[in-house]
Amino acid sequence: MTRKRGAMRIGALLACVLVACEPLSLGTTWHVDNAAPGGDGTSWAQAWRSFGDINWALVGPGDTVEISGGTESKVYREMLTVGRAGARGDNIVIRAGRDPGHNGTVVIDGGGERVHCILLEDYVTVSGEVEGKRRMLVRKSVGAGISSADADGNVVTHVEVTECGSEAAPGGLAHGIRFGNADNGCEVAYSHLHHNHKDGYNAAGSEGGAYGRTKIHHNIIEHNSDDGIACRGGHDIYDNVIGDMWLHPGGGQGHPDGIQAQGEYNRIWNNRIYDCHTHGIFADPLRSGAAAHIRIYNNEIYRTAAFAARGLHMAGINVKAETGTDSISDVLVANNTIVDMGYRAIAISAPKTRSVRVVNNIIYNCRTDGPGGYVLGSLDHSEGVEFDYNLVHPGPSGGNVIMWNGKNMPYSEFTRRGLGQQHGQSAAPRFVSHAPLGASNDLHLRPDDTACTGKGALLVTEFCADKDGRRRLRWDIGCYAAP
Repeated sequence: MTRKRGAMRIGALLACVLVACEPLSLGTTWHVDNAAPGGDGTSWAQAWRSFGDINWALVGPGDTVEISGGTESKVYREMLTVGRAGARGDNIVIRAGRDPGHNGTVVIDGGGERVHCILLEDYVTVSGEVEGKRRMLVRKSVGAGISSADADGNVVTHVEVTECGSEAAPGGLAHGIRFGNADNGCEVAYSHLHHNHKDGYNAAGSEGGAYGRTKIHHNIIEHNSDDGIACRGGHDIYDNVIGDMWLHPGGGQGHPDGIQAQGEYNRIWNNRIYDCHTHGIFADPLRSGAAAHIRIYNNEIYRTAAFAARGLHMAGINVKAETGTDSISDVLVANNTIVDMGYRAIAISAPKTRSVRVVNNIIYNCRTDGPGGYVLGSLDHSEGVEFDYNLVHPGPSGGNVIMWNGKNMPYSEFTRRGLGQQHGQSAAPRFVSHAPLGASNDLHLRPDDTACTGKGALLVTEFCADKDGRRRLRWDIGCYAAP
């Protein structure tokens, strides 16, 4: 989808990619070219002719296996099964060729027959980056396009993954990328995951333990038939564009969210999320009686007319004790801009809550068609929840009812009773441009905005920049700082 601010430029920030993917030592470079006469892999002239010819006994940590993409593109109709693991800090790198005549797009085609296109061992990097561009295409596998059973230290960068997964996928793992246990330094960056049978990126693993063990960033994830990202704990998810997640004809069945993060120690920030069947962001801490440690901030979340025309409503952010837990604590939902939702903008729900802050969010033109009126903020259990410094405005077609501890009440009653929003704003924000359900809205604040500018709570101990990376000199409401 094209927007007024322009499409996200994959590769423009190449220098910012975490170089866990590159070996620290100067290893050997090996070569694969299906047009070569065949040899020992030591040069393009002596390249291995197929993935099956690779002698993995010769490939060690720090080595690189380059695959020729020809002058424009080259198709490999076989499964790449990596037969050797790298080491921590010294990955084996599988990458698209970079030399002239070999720097076209590498296409690994499952043909609707092979279980995966690429099957990884631990500490392996898959890189399609050539001069900052994606030059590797993975497509049409029965199961996940790129799969790793354990996923310790795996990295995928600058790869397009599409049309992967099917109902015949083993174990139902019909996703674009599937990491079986993404606990130790995994990363997916600068990639395009689209039109896959279920999730764009799917990861199992532990429930948490620490922030940032796995990083998912600067990707475009769209047009998948279930979640854009589905993961457990320990994930940092930032600077992605995620959208058009619904049950597409011929796709898999599911409960499509933009991001479904189950577990503790998840941070989700600076994402643009649009048109998701169920939620933009859904977080469930999972573990009973444990702290959740969830941070959700600086995200732009919206719905468009094309999506609404399908009868799909979409909710914004939901942090819910849904699976095996009865409590939520240490949660921050801050400085998100949420507009044009057809259902709840923000919901916090658990039998027990402690240290939950919902502050500095723009909630504009959001509504629900269900019983109980238009629900903007659903905080079903109010103990230990701070709901303040938010801008809540019904816009031209939304509402101003808040559900608090199971009871719907008008916004005016909510504030009169002292339940929250004692420092909140109820005037309309001034966006650069906004039409209800518009696909080309620009939700940056205008210079003459007075509703959001300087009206937020100070959060410098949590983060200091807005979604564009600009330092917040004063604390404005919403994901973008006013100019």
